Order: sequence, then structure tokens, then C-alpha cells
Amino acid sequence: MSGKSLVSFFIILVFAVFLTPACASKKYVRTRVDERVSPLEGRTAELEDGSRKLKNQTDILENRTSSLDEATKRLQGDLSSLDQKSTQGIEEAKNEANQARKDSLAETAKVDNRVNNRINSLDNWQEQQAVTVFFKLNQSQLTNEGKAELDKLIGDVLAEKGYLIEIKGFTDSTGTPDANRKLSQQRANSVFQYLVEKDVPAYKINLVGLGELKPVSNNSTKTGRQENRRVEVRLLINQGIKSADLSVSP
Repeated sequence: MSGKSLVSFFIILVFAVFLTPACASKKYVRTRVDERVSPLEGRTAELEDGSRKLKNQTDILENRTSSLDEATKRLQGDLSSLDQKSTQGIEEAKNEANQARKDSLAETAKVDNRVNNRINSLDNWQEQQAVTVFFKLNQSQLTNEGKAELDKLIGDVLAEKGYLIEIKGFTDSTGTPDANRKLSQQRANSVFQYLVEKDVPAYKINLVGLGELKPVSNNSTKTGRQENRRVEVRLLINQGIKSADLSVSP
């Protein structure tokens, strides 16, 4: 082998000696790096997948939150409307209650006025009808003419309420005052008896004999004395009861 060939062989041998370990070291490093990088790459892929899932869940949650916000706004609107209606209803109820109270007070005042008027009128008796029955001299029996006059009165009496019948008996001036008083009382009793027999309640009748008092004609004449021999019958109506009947509301 020539010297030049030997030198070349030696150089190649040196490179082979030094380069072989270097190549082996690079493979080892590459292998070790791959062993460490591969798990990291897998973990990164898992994290990326988890991140995508988390983003999807976040999007879903945001959508639900948005829907909840819209529902909350609608509910707030409904509550606001309900509050307005409630306030309006309360005000209307107050107004109606106040009006009802005013109406009640006004009606009470009317009733009080009617009651007061009725009370004030309880002692107010007004004559509605009057008849006069005449008698013969020294007689206390009713004549047919007298009965006919009383029958006219009885027809009206039985249709009335809150009434009294006042009977006053009189005589002319013939005879003594004591005898005349007794005779006038007998004449009043005759009228009373006839009315009661015709179903007029006895408790609604007041009677008295006044004798020759309060003549309506001159006792110095025959005609005058005939006119004084009489019984006056008056139908009296209580104005308090009558006004109460008229004021009854339907």
C-alpha cells in the first residue's frame, strides 16, 4: 500500500471512529425526546378536546342564560303590569268604597229625616171625614137617617190605618145641665155601640158627652134646638203614620 493510500485509509478510519458514536448519540437523544414529547402531544390533544367541550358547554350555558334573561324580563314586565293593575284596582276599590260610604250617609240622613218627621207628626191628627147624627127630643136612640150617615163613615174607616174616631154628644138647652150631660153621653154611647157592632175596633174610639155646651145654633128657636141635639163623629188620621206609609221606597 502506498503512503498516500495509507494516509487516506487512516483518515477514513478516524472519521469512522469519531462519527459512529456521534450518530449513536443523536439517535438516542431523538428517541428520548420522542418518548417525552409524545405524551405531551397526547396531553395537549386531550386539553384541546377538553377546551372544545368546555367552550361548547359555555356556549350552551350562555344560551340558557340568555333565555333566562329574556324570561326574567318578561316576568318583570308581567309583574310591572300586575302592579299597575293592582294599584288601579285598589284605587278603584277605594273610590267605590268612598262613594258607597257617601251614598250610605246620604241615605241614612234621608231615613233620619223621615224618622224625625214621623216622630214629630205622631201627635198630629188631621180630620179626614166628619158626620153629624141628629136625635129627637129627649131621645138617645139612633134614627135610620143617623145610621145611614154612620154607614158612610164606616166604609172609609175600615180601609184606613193609624186612625181614631172622636165622638162628641150634645143636647139643646132644654132641661138641667146635669140631665143634659147624661143625655149627651147616652147619645154618644149609642153611636159608639153602632160602630163597634159594625166591626170598628172599640180601642180606636174616644167618646164624651158635653151636654148643652158648644151649641151650633140658637137654642131660642125650634130649628136651632133640633140642630143642637146631635152627635159629631170625626175620623182622624195620624200624620206620622200616614207620612211613613207614603215615604216607603220600592
